[in-house]
Amino acid sequence: MKDIRVPIISGLSIAATLALIPSQALAEKASATVTTNGAPSTFKHATGTNWSGGFQSKAGTHGAPNNNIVTITGDPSGTDMSGYIVYGGGIGDGSGHTGGVCSGTNCIFEQTIAATNNTLNIKNGATVWIAVGGEGKGARDNTVNITNSTVSGAVLGGNGTWFGQPRDSGDAIHNIVNISGSSKVLFQNYGGFNNTSVAGGRATGNHRADDNEVNISGTPTITGRITGALVDKGGAKANKVKVTGEVTFNGDVNGVIVSSTDSTATLSENTVTINHAKAKTQGSGGVFGVNGNNGNPSNPASKTTAENNGVILQNGTIEGDGGIAGSYMVTKSKGNYSNISGGHVKTYAYGGYSRADGYSSENDHVTMSSGTVDGGVYGNYNTKGNIKNGYVTLSGGEVKGEVYGGWSVEGEVEASHVDISGTAKVGGKVVGGRSDKKTVKNSYVASNGGEIGDFVIGSWGDAGSIGGKVTSTGTTFKKSVTGGSSAHGAVTDSRVFLTDSKVGENIYGGNAAGGKAEDNHVKLRGNNVVTGEIYGGVSANNDASKNIVDIEDGRVSGTIFGGRGVNSFNNTVNLTRTYAENQINGGGVNSGGSSAHDNKVTLDGATVEGIVSGGQANSGDAAKNIVTAQNNSKINSVIGGQSSSGAAKLNEVHLNDSTVTREIYGGYSISNNAEGNIVNLTNT
Repeated sequence: MKDIRVPIISGLSIAATLALIPSQALAEKASATVTTNGAPSTFKHATGTNWSGGFQSKAGTHGAPNNNIVTITGDPSGTDMSGYIVYGGGIGDGSGHTGGVCSGTNCIFEQTIAATNNTLNIKNGATVWIAVGGEGKGARDNTVNITNSTVSGAVLGGNGTWFGQPRDSGDAIHNIVNISGSSKVLFQNYGGFNNTSVAGGRATGNHRADDNEVNISGTPTITGRITGALVDKGGAKANKVKVTGEVTFNGDVNGVIVSSTDSTATLSENTVTINHAKAKTQGSGGVFGVNGNNGNPSNPASKTTAENNGVILQNGTIEGDGGIAGSYMVTKSKGNYSNISGGHVKTYAYGGYSRADGYSSENDHVTMSSGTVDGGVYGNYNTKGNIKNGYVTLSGGEVKGEVYGGWSVEGEVEASHVDISGTAKVGGKVVGGRSDKKTVKNSYVASNGGEIGDFVIGSWGDAGSIGGKVTSTGTTFKKSVTGGSSAHGAVTDSRVFLTDSKVGENIYGGNAAGGKAEDNHVKLRGNNVVTGEIYGGVSANNDASKNIVDIEDGRVSGTIFGGRGVNSFNNTVNLTRTYAENQINGGGVNSGGSSAHDNKVTLDGATVEGIVSGGQANSGDAAKNIVTAQNNSKINSVIGGQSSSGAAKLNEVHLNDSTVTREIYGGYSISNNAEGNIVNLTNT
């Protein structure tokens, strides 16, 4: 995932950023009307270009920051307001300050109460520089409506901090920005609102921002990034951005943005919804329910907790490098999500994404019922933390890249999964849970129908895999299927259960490169077709034991091993009415392997074109391996146990009502003794 790269100028008041105002071309003129508490009033001036419906003042009567409605309407005979900073109520004028600080009573227009229930309407071709619904010591229930008009700088529904002063700070609650028609918000690198062009509500310090909104419809032009709310160290809940218009974003779109990486607040239920065929993001930005580090890749993740935040894509195109994520760059992520029911994501989709130290993820997920994702889909992806129950649910649509329930580079992954059903199609690999350095436990892939273009693994842990699983009914797997896999650790208790499915390459219950493969199972039922080999459990450099392959019906083209490793023991293959084109081995060893003992093969009405061997050893003994066939099984050759240079002893072959085309050996050794082996034939 490529990170957002934007310049950050945070924490500035409007007055402190006036020097950033660019030269303005002559704009459409406008006129203003004001009502206060339902009665006609006047448009009130502080100093410079600051205008408001009403605000507190030590320099005369300027009304109050409450219950004002300001309407600015394009008017050829009106006033050029293109350089104005306009407020529905309250003001951001810090006149009288000393070095940007208010002390005592020196600030003339200090707002010591909240700005509440103000409305700012800008319509009919009017142009202003900055538009704010309300600013005071807290901001509640303020609204900005922009219709077919232009804001050259930025728009803020409610600013809960007056002039950046901590002593005049409060919560920002239920402030709304509505942008419609052919309106324009041009941003022009204005930095006063955390370098954000459109925000519903803003709170600083430890104050909260809740229930703020940005709604975008029509065919507007918006430059810069968008957010439902801005917070510093305070919490944020149920802020939202809803896009139902034809608009192209060149910055990130967020439910809430956290500006302080030291924040330990909880951020919950913040969302972004995009639902228009011609809505689009592009450039380096992304779409995030929570943006935990102000969107700056040079910043570390914040210490926040993100819970149940999401991105909802119903229509539109995501071209921005950041893709979509329910939570981005927080330290604790719980239940965050991306929900895709239409549209096209050309990059990535995450439930949660982070690079935070000490990170943890629980229940982060992606659900997809329609639409297309070109890149990868991840319930959670992070570099340094643990994941529990990260998941992806696909019931339709197409993912051209890979799908992971949970993937951590350095942390442990547990109970993560991918569930595929309906018409869903995946072009790349599918993995329930993956850790590049640690163990993965009890993670799985489950599919009912659908098609998967690359390999599938339930649990994939570098240090070990426990309880991995792949289950499917009626799925087409183009490549291999593996219950559990590990490069350096043991693989145990892993399962592959397939019904009426097709597998283009090998099946592994458990696949261990360095550790043991123990108690892994492959179970096939119905009309499965397997092109490659099947291993209950396999280890390249350790033992394989207690692994099972159990197949009823279907067809297998490759060799079947119950277990295969340096030593192979207590492994089992059961075939019922199955057609096997190649060899069957209850337990086998690698080319440099040793002994095979106590392995079993049982055939019941099966047909095997190759050799059937209970146990196949190399330098060690093949002992106590058993082959049993019954009910009109048809076999090419049978060997109870065989070894290249070790002894073959106490192996058994029991055939009842079966046919063998060629040789039958109780035990066989190329260069050692064969002793105590048994062949028992009944009606054969």
